[in-house]
Amino acid sequence: FVSTNLAISVAMEMDHTVLAVDTDIMKRDLTRVFGLLGRPGLFDMLAEPGWQLEDLLVRTNIPNLVVLPSGNYREGSTELLASLRMKELSNEISGRYSDRVVILDSPPVLATTTATALAPLAGQIILVAEAGSTKHETLREAIQILDAGRITGIVLNKSRQQSVAAYDYYGSYY
Repeated sequence: FVSTNLAISVAMEMDHTVLAVDTDIMKRDLTRVFGLLGRPGLFDMLAEPGWQLEDLLVRTNIPNLVVLPSGNYREGSTELLASLRMKELSNEISGRYSDRVVILDSPPVLATTTATALAPLAGQIILVAEAGSTKHETLREAIQILDAGRITGIVLNKSRQQSVAAYDYYGSYY
């Protein structure tokens, strides 16, 4: 949810293109949202040398938003993400377009080792915490596992709390 909305939001800005990469081979939420289940993607490219990046990128109906789906399930997905091939792919993706923002959607830090394998490839990291569910200790542990210096923020997701502070904007309160 957060990756999808962040990708769409940034793609709607001027002078930016977005590549959203689904690295969560188990849930494949990003792939599912864009209707790309069953299509080859990231894990196919990492496991089979014949794939080219251009063949797997999918343009969406949102201008400036391209998706690299997760692809088909593979054993050893974390090992594939930690591979030299993934590092080369990451360099290719980041060097191809100077205005491109790359969003890597990954599973939770403590649920699998996927996020840990991806962290060295990311310039910035945003953690997502579920309101009423993610414990402070869990968040602290996730921050310790990742490079805390590259964590640029934490998104509190699924919050039902009403905002205490409101401001007046042309007679409407927000």
